[in-house]
Amino acid sequence: MNRLLIFIALAFSINSYAQNNDGLKPDDVEAKRQEHYTKELALTPEEGAKFWPFTQSYEQQRAQSKQKIKLAQENMRKAKTQKDFVKALEESDAEKIAMIKNRQLYIKNCYDFLGQDRTLKVLQLEKKAGRMKKERNENGDSDHRPHKKRNRRHQKSGK
Repeated sequence: MNRLLIFIALAFSINSYAQNNDGLKPDDVEAKRQEHYTKELALTPEEGAKFWPFTQSYEQQRAQSKQKIKLAQENMRKAKTQKDFVKALEESDAEKIAMIKNRQLYIKNCYDFLGQDRTLKVLQLEKKAGRMKKERNENGDSDHRPHKKRNRRHQKSGK
């Protein structure tokens, strides 16, 4: 009986984790984002068929870089020697540089494909999305919020 309850609770938590605060699954969020960008950029179906593959490739590379940076930073925290610390720091910095170069290439591709005005619009849409994400995090709509609160509480008490 306990195993059944644990399984049900786990299944429920996985399902709720796979949804954002609006009750949308990640695929639904991506579809809404593509719809919004397509409208804002006035992309024709032919343009969309070319724009989205290189945009998704950029975003996948960016996500991979973020994971590598996160791992390198964790390795810095776990480092036992200065040599290990410096190695992890250099890996983190190298990945940050690669991430910047990847972004430059993405923006250049946008410019070549969309022109200046629509590339500027892409950058505005990204900035707006970043602000919205930051606001959600600050309002406690993020999975990371409770952890940050816990850390602040420990810092205040001196633990």
